[in-house]
Amino acid sequence: MPGAVASLLARAAAAVSGGRLEDDLVRVEGLMLRPGRALLLSLAETVAGVGLLAVSARTSFTLPGIPVPFTLQTLALTLVITLLGPRAWRTVAAYIAAGLLGAPVFAMGGGPGYIASPSFGYLLGFLLAAAIAGRLSRPATRRGLLRGALLVLPLVYLPGALWLAAWLAAVKGLAAAEALKAALWSGVLVFIPWDVFKAAIAAQASHKLLKHIYKTQQ
Repeated sequence: MPGAVASLLARAAAAVSGGRLEDDLVRVEGLMLRPGRALLLSLAETVAGVGLLAVSARTSFTLPGIPVPFTLQTLALTLVITLLGPRAWRTVAAYIAAGLLGAPVFAMGGGPGYIASPSFGYLLGFLLAAAIAGRLSRPATRRGLLRGALLVLPLVYLPGALWLAAWLAAVKGLAAAEALKAALWSGVLVFIPWDVFKAAIAAQASHKLLKHIYKTQQ
């Protein structure tokens, strides 16, 4: 019976952490962990990731005529995605859920009403990027991490710009073509240099951190 419970715990840990079960140990990328430690790791990743995204979102500034604030959030998001890889979507989903439930973790607060904000589409892009770029950032080589980091940007921009265009049309009364043009300028083009720079920093930081983690566990 104790063996069955341990096996069940191991399988649950593998499911939660996104790892793979091997002889009742859970493989999480390059780490082999006992089930309890795998569950703790998953919890720690989620809490730390949500905290990092929240702090980076509130570190912001705005420019006249641009409804979307400049933040450090794409840096934090790309760091979470490149560090966690295929597991990143869980952290991003938890972050979005916390914000919609009322925690002030978004750039302009939180709560279900945030869906009506001009920047909510970028949050949907966060989840899309975590699901796709997280997987494509592996193997965690320097090139793989940079590939994943740069892929984050279009995956965030696409739903973000479309949502912003819809908001501009609905709230500002712009025609569809004019709203899309304005959204591409104020929600994408002005952010590209800033975001590419942050993506390169995140990829480099992730490469060093992952290399240190795996080396420490050997």
